[in-house]
Amino acid sequence: MQDLTRRKFLTLAGQLAALGAGAMLGRSALAEGLHSPNRDGGDEVSLDAMIAQMLLVGFSGGALSPGNPVIENVRAVGIGGVVLFDAVGNIKSPGQLKA
Repeated sequence: MQDLTRRKFLTLAGQLAALGAGAMLGRSALAEGLHSPNRDGGDEVSLDAMIAQMLLVGFSGGALSPGNPVIENVRAVGIGGVVLFDAVGNIKSPGQLKA
């Protein structure tokens, strides 16, 4: 069994919290729509969309399958970003991080 360090625990706890919040937000934002018309007939960003833009999510492993909730939430809800962690296998080598 692998020892769970404080750092690994906090990393995993943060990822689980972010994924849970992203999934809950995804359901409500998709149900209500990301934009709502204002009084002037213009289009304004909903509160759900603004919250989604502030969220960062993470995942474990080196790749995501096409139906993964992380991908769906980034595309549909507008999640602000995805964080890659070495501790959960997202990063195999420094070369992967070059633009």
